[in-house]
Amino acid sequence: MTAVVKVDLATQYFAFASDFVLTDKDVLAAFINETCTAVASPQDDLFFLYITGKEGAVTLRYYSAHYKNIFETKTPFQFKNDDILGTADKPFVPAFVVK
Repeated sequence: MTAVVKVDLATQYFAFASDFVLTDKDVLAAFINETCTAVASPQDDLFFLYITGKEGAVTLRYYSAHYKNIFETKTPFQFKNDDILGTADKPFVPAFVVK
């Protein structure tokens, strides 16, 4: 699966709205059954993930270097081989909760 993801904490967490910072030290990782299957750093405010492994529920975990905190997707999404989730023009924007 190829996923193009945008992290938008400012919309979800109003306290972050004025000072949300995406840095090159931020990391987004995909997990299936607690096994890390993909890791990406931001490129032009987007994360490009190539997820591999057995099909199943994927949870994304986002580490913000600015906030020194990990955020996790509120709802897992289904991983399917050869699927595409989001594009550069219309990225997938999941809801995150503080882990």
